[in-house]
Amino acid sequence: DLTDEMTITKDEEGGFEVSIESDVYGTMELEDITFEKMVMEASVELNGDNVSFEFEFDGDSMEGMVYAGEDELTITAERKKKN
Repeated sequence: DLTDEMTITKDEEGGFEVSIESDVYGTMELEDITFEKMVMEASVELNGDNVSFEFEFDGDSMEGMVYAGEDELTITAERKKKN
């Protein structure tokens, strides 16, 4: 299990920027981001491999999958409230 922090922001063109701060992999800036019907898809190159992400949002929570080669990993998240 990894506990990382993902930041999603809207850019000036109405698209999204997504970064994941990972203790293992450092900062990953996701690319090719699409968002439709509460599902976000993105990818990143990591150690020479293409890693794909699929996130489904439901209120303040998110579930998804990470696809890295033949490996499939589940991912869950909760929105971090601002103090």
